[in-house]
This record gives sequence, C-alpha cells and structure tokens, in this order.
Amino acid sequence: MCLSMSGSTTYLFKGEQTLDWSGGVKIDAYKFAKAEAGDKVTINVTGTSLKVFVPSLWKKPVVEDYNGASQYNFTITDNILSALKSEGLQFQGGATLLSVTAKFSGASTPVTGKARACLFSTPTEVGNWSTNIDIASDVIVSAKVQEGDYLRINFEHTGTGAQIKVADVNWNAIYENYSVADDVDACELLLNNEMVENIKAGDLHIQGKNLCIENVALASESRNDIFLSEAFDNSVVINENKDTQVDVALQRTLKVDVWNTFSVPFNFNIEGSALNDATVMKVKSVDEHNATIYFETATTIEAGKAYMVKTNNTIENPSFTGVTVNNAPIANSTDNDHFQFVGTYNPKMVTETEAGTVYGISGVNTLAKIKANTSIKGMRAYFVVDTNMATAKLNFDGEVTAIDVINAAQPVMGGKVYNLNGQLVGECLSVMPKGIYIVGGKKVVK
Repeated sequence: MCLSMSGSTTYLFKGEQTLDWSGGVKIDAYKFAKAEAGDKVTINVTGTSLKVFVPSLWKKPVVEDYNGASQYNFTITDNILSALKSEGLQFQGGATLLSVTAKFSGASTPVTGKARACLFSTPTEVGNWSTNIDIASDVIVSAKVQEGDYLRINFEHTGTGAQIKVADVNWNAIYENYSVADDVDACELLLNNEMVENIKAGDLHIQGKNLCIENVALASESRNDIFLSEAFDNSVVINENKDTQVDVALQRTLKVDVWNTFSVPFNFNIEGSALNDATVMKVKSVDEHNATIYFETATTIEAGKAYMVKTNNTIENPSFTGVTVNNAPIANSTDNDHFQFVGTYNPKMVTETEAGTVYGISGVNTLAKIKANTSIKGMRAYFVVDTNMATAKLNFDGEVTAIDVINAAQPVMGGKVYNLNGQLVGECLSVMPKGIYIVGGKKVVK
C-alpha cells in the first residue's frame, strides 16, 4: 500500500551548496505540496549571512541574519502558505547551505508499526527508470527480516507522474505503482514468507520515475528487536523506538588489540555484556596546557557518550538484550571546546569546513586527520581539535599513549561509493552488493 507519513521529517535540500547574493539556491514549489500553516522548517548552514524568502514576498523574508548562526528555524504562516506552494523558497547570502528539512502535518495516514532496521539511507533520485537502488542480501539477512515485517520506502517527488517498482534478485516485481499520487511520500509492503526468502537469497532492487528515494526500512507491529547499522542513518529506528525496551543488534566490528571508538543510544552495564572482556575507557578530564585528554575505566555505558574500547578478541556485530532506547541529543563527552570527543549513531560526512579539525583513530593507534568528504561510520566517535593546537595526547589511567595528532594522515574512514556512471549509490562499500564501484576516485571490485 502507499501512504503519507504523518509528521515525518522531509529533506527539502541536502548537500553542500555555496550561496551568493545574486541567484543563490531555490527549493521548487512542488516540495511544499503537503505544507500547512504551523509546519516547521529547519535550515542548517555555515557562513556569515543568510536571507530566505518566497520570491514575490522578498521584502518580508522568513529568515534574515548577518551574525553567522549555524541553524535557523521558521514557522510557515497563512501569510506565505499560498505563495510558498506556487513559487517555492529562495536562499541567498554569504553562507554554505547544508540542509533544509521540514515537518509537514498535511499527511494524515500513520505508518504501520515501528521501524526496526534501516536498509538504505542515501537519498538517490531514480530519474526516468535510469537508476537502480540495490540493497545487498547480507544486509537484509543481518537485519533478521521475518514474515510479517513491513518493507517501508520513504521518498520525495522530483516531478509529476511518479512511478515505483520493487523487485527481487530475479527482477520479479513484489510491488509496482505506476501512478503514485502527489501527496504520497511512502510505500509499505507486508512481507509474506515467499517474499522474505526471495530477498534473503539475493539483492533487492528499487526503480522508478520522478522520485528521490530517501530511505528504506523494515518495520514491525509486534517485534521488540532492532538493528542498528554502521553504514546507514539510524535516526528513524532510534526515534520510533525511544523509551522502549528492546534487544539491539549492532552491525559493526570492534577490532582486536587496537583502540576502537564507541557510542550507542542506550545505557548498559559493561559487566555481563558483549564488552565484558574488553577494556572500556571514558573521558575523565582535559588538560589544555599539556594538550591531553585523560581517560579512566568505565563500568557502564551511557547513551550519547563517547568511549574508547580495546578488546582481546575481535567482537563482530555485538548484541545487547533488554536495553531502553534513548534518542536524546549527543553531547561532547569532554565538556571542552578545544578538545572534543563526540559520538555519532549515524554515518557522518566531514565537510570542507570541518576538515583539518576532525580526527579519528587509525589502525596503528594514531590520531589521524579525516579528510573532507570522508564518512565516519555510525556507532563510533571522533575527536575535534582546535586548529590552534599543534598536538594532542590521550592518557589512559596514567599511561600516556603514543597517540599524537599528525597532519599528513591518510583517511581512517571509508568514503562515498559511486557506480561507474558517477552516481552516488552508498556511503559504505562493505554493505554494497557485489560489483565494480568508484571509491576515493579509484575503481574497486567487490
């Protein structure tokens, strides 16, 4: 069935676009088809100035600021609603536009159950049947798909006359709709046993016309287990299961005899958990004068906090039973602006602005710079070091490590994945189906 998602967050723009005072960036009118008075719009930018307005109402901008904030919010009013739906929204200024999201209340039909696993989260335009979205079978199997789960596909319209098709590995259609209504922004498919076995046996394919596929998830009305992947945006799973006790399976590996960063959206006691035999460290304090972050042994994990973990044996895809999901915002674990240690539940792309200040742990326990347009995997953490600091050290219970900030480091995280046509198809090569891809400007065979 197709449905509209009530109160869902919709991406109106996502990327990195430099604005100016002549043309700027415009969000087309059709993207506001479901807008109503009272709906909220959030704008994320970097820069010094921003002006946002409906073209015919340019003398009354919804945002006008010259102080360089990083986020702006405005409420759609009756005064601009009609013009917004017919003209769209214009952005100008001395800033870089990063994203624009909205919470539209115009949709009325709720989604079924709760999302329990994200299978795809790289917004991709399918064009006129020209681009396939392929979801690897091992990702579907890892998410423990079962009969009775719902396959939920969220999308945005990029034009009129939208169409969509979902097919199994042999291109047998399991869902088709060649006249998707303009006010519909999601499809849900109840999976029977035959469908489950087919998509576990091979990749899942999505095609269409005039749609941008935002994400694909598994949902359930009765299950109490969720799957959080290092490769996908887990926000919908975390938000829909907040304050709920669940069993969690992580798709990530903690490597042996090296420091791994770690952050999850739930609390648990380390003793008796999947990390029982690991050394787990939390931030104790920061000494700015000696450029040192001090760590101490942790006995519990707190949601949203960043940790360092060293294991005696490789821990692959750890699971945690009976934990309560917490969707509170992630905070800097050091409480220090010059030396930060920040967790992330979702893949984080390092922007041009952040490059030079963001660091990760390399395979040889070196604190290495992460290059621009490189993705940090989810359920990890990263360091942010002030550009005025020439070095930084980590001190574990009195033992100063050889982890120093170095400038000529290779990226420590995987980058964006493109097909041979140059189209972005993913953020992590490890979850892509077998094939030939372009990663970091080089051809890679998986």
